[in-house]
Amino acid sequence: MDQLSDNTSLGMPTQTTIKHNRKRKTKILCSECNQRRELLEENHHICGVCYKAKLAFIPSGNKVIDDFIMHTLTSSSKLAGKMVFVPYNQFKDVKFIARGGFSEIYKAIWIDGPVINKWIKKNQSFYKPEYNKNYEVVLKKLNNSKEITSKALNELKIFHEFSLNWKKRKYNVKNKNYNEINNYISKYFGITQEPVTKDIMIIMPYYNLGDLVNYLTNDFYSIEWHIKLKRLKEIINGLANVHSVNILHRDFHSGNIFCDGYETAYL
Repeated sequence: MDQLSDNTSLGMPTQTTIKHNRKRKTKILCSECNQRRELLEENHHICGVCYKAKLAFIPSGNKVIDDFIMHTLTSSSKLAGKMVFVPYNQFKDVKFIARGGFSEIYKAIWIDGPVINKWIKKNQSFYKPEYNKNYEVVLKKLNNSKEITSKALNELKIFHEFSLNWKKRKYNVKNKNYNEINNYISKYFGITQEPVTKDIMIIMPYYNLGDLVNYLTNDFYSIEWHIKLKRLKEIINGLANVHSVNILHRDFHSGNIFCDGYETAYL
């Protein structure tokens, strides 16, 4: 064994810590939204939120709709809850499904598909994956809504409010912590307008297993009980998520619970 000298240190070797100075993003008082927000790029003259909003925004020609759409696009930096106006010619194979008290339901194919996805900084644009094209949606036509008022958009406003305020809950499985990924609430993509009647149509996902009644009655005996209990848990989680942001559903019934191809339940 080598002999230690008097000035030999027995401690841990000294490490030099190199601090990397991250470049702070510049904040400005945006002339569009009148809020102090970060720029995407130094040469921009409006905040990043408004810059993205301008790329996604398509005017409908209706002030009520345009004001609401722009509000969803600029109220937060979060992508969740943002909606767009989609020209009706973006839809094909529009087929009538059902009629309700104040609306008619149609199934359609959205040619380009959802546009508010992940932001690609390099391209300065929203990510438009190929698998989003020819996207199946439901068009909920609001009867006699040509002269729409802001109140008629309450359904969309509540979804937007929920999306801004909902926070992922943490849960523990076998001593491992996980963040909740799915909020079990049906999405709203935005609005289109039927060209003949000029009625407003709300754009939502199409759930190929239908509502809860259809899902259970069509295949009740072949659905195992642990799957049925899983659907029940998803419904409970959806309600809990709504209540967590101080929103009441007010129209909770089996016809307003939907199941997708992955057999997940959504309110």
